Amino acid sequence: MSKTKLREFEARQQQAITDSALLPCEISYLLYHADVLNTGCQQNPGMENEYDQLAQWIHDGVAAAGSQQVAVRSALTDLFDADIAADKTNTVLAVLQSNAAKELKSSRQQRIDALHLKLFPECYDHLYDSIEDARIRRRGQDPMSPAYQAAWQQKRRERGISEEMMSPETEAYAAKTYATANWVQVIK
Repeated sequence: MSKTKLREFEARQQQAITDSALLPCEISYLLYHADVLNTGCQQNPGMENEYDQLAQWIHDGVAAAGSQQVAVRSALTDLFDADIAADKTNTVLAVLQSNAAKELKSSRQQRIDALHLKLFPECYDHLYDSIEDARIRRRGQDPMSPAYQAAWQQKRRERGISEEMMSPETEAYAAKTYATANWVQVIK
């Protein structure tokens, strides 16, 4: 399999993972706003990451066990005694299955697209072309300055992705960044 085909396959695979379940940043966001463990995180500045580790454990548990309930119970049992874990499991599950969770998941692609625009604005340059710029592009040339082209190509080299203007790797990179970022950075 060629390097290009492999990267495209990885991009599709990453997208399938991104579409399948709540991501750690989304779980953390939901738990923070519900404050299911009564940590007072919303009242104390700088505690936006209060639920990040629990969210990661739940996400990893779902991936391993295939069951959200088993993952939540396992993560909470590691933190608390059995009675408290059993009591909090239902509360956490209710939050993770709430309408807010469904809305968050359904609007995920919009947030990934916004992140893509922020990370790779050069992919959208053609939308702002003048008539002359559009003519130049139709001839197979890029109307942007060589310095501008060199800057975004260097940025892509540093990130280990293709330097092609409309590469699917940029979308996969944005999706991966979203999936691994803290919710404060990607969910507003």
